[in-house]
Amino acid sequence: MEVARDRTIAQPFGAEGEDLVTTDLSPRPPEGLAQGSRPLKPRPDTVADQGPLKPGMTTALFLGGWQVPYLQASGFVFPWGASIALPHLAVVGLQVVSFLTKVVIMIWFLMLIRWTLPRFRYDQAMRLGWLALFPLSVLNILVTALVLLAVGKG
Repeated sequence: MEVARDRTIAQPFGAEGEDLVTTDLSPRPPEGLAQGSRPLKPRPDTVADQGPLKPGMTTALFLGGWQVPYLQASGFVFPWGASIALPHLAVVGLQVVSFLTKVVIMIWFLMLIRWTLPRFRYDQAMRLGWLALFPLSVLNILVTALVLLAVGKG
């Protein structure tokens, strides 16, 4: 492949009977529907990089998943003895709405963190890790060892 002066690139595979096909590499504005739909495309950083995967896993593992306080298969059963009977479909609907609400709240929270905190460059993150977090972790190990020795469980 050879690059010519007028920003065209020679490609070795052309149509039959042609030796070289040139392709214009100059930037052009998007055409047609692509131009109108460009702002509608989601950026990866707007929904916490993996879409609802992280918030969904966080909801399932740490926020109780689809559980609603005092909601059982028969309806709401409160600790003081009161109860509200619900059909099974209503219970399932409340559990689905509960899960989706928790996921949306987690998406909002992760986006809030992303918008609030500054982005670290690679060298800043490495400096933070090696010069601050690594010594703190070693200090944590030493303090834990000294406490265990002082208590006598070591």
